[in-house]
Amino acid sequence: MVLYMRRLLYVSLLAVPVLLLGTISDVGATPGSDSRGATDLRATLLAENEVPAAPGSDFRGSAEVTINESHTQLCWKLDYTTSERVVAGHIHAGPPGTAGPIVFGFFNPPPATAPVKEGCRTDTSGVLDRIAANPEAFYVNIHTTAHPTGAGRGQLSGESEAEDDAGTD
Repeated sequence: MVLYMRRLLYVSLLAVPVLLLGTISDVGATPGSDSRGATDLRATLLAENEVPAAPGSDFRGSAEVTINESHTQLCWKLDYTTSERVVAGHIHAGPPGTAGPIVFGFFNPPPATAPVKEGCRTDTSGVLDRIAANPEAFYVNIHTTAHPTGAGRGQLSGESEAEDDAGTD
């Protein structure tokens, strides 16, 4: 019985620190980051968010952006509807209500002949570090021939739709 109690004590002494370290390691995780350390971001793209305004734009959509753990690759998935011809898609620096410079391009025809609704690109300039650290300071913008300055826009966020809906009734 004494031997059994000693073993239980030793196992407990080893297991408790391991469990505590596993819990503590998640405390410093970036909002929107998954278990691999990648940063998952979303944006709801709407014509009414455009700056300057995009009168007559029927653009509606969403963007899903993932920045890998080392912040050297960004992958995107765009889902949208519009009656206009899409010609470019970017991430811009800027808070809500302001227009800002392009910092990352999804696509920008030419040379592409069609919008690239999903893909991955490497960028080692450091901009992906800035986006992952403060996604709300950046927005996704889709441009069309009828609205070359932007037909639909949405601020990036690390919150998922489930988190957004959790606090609303």
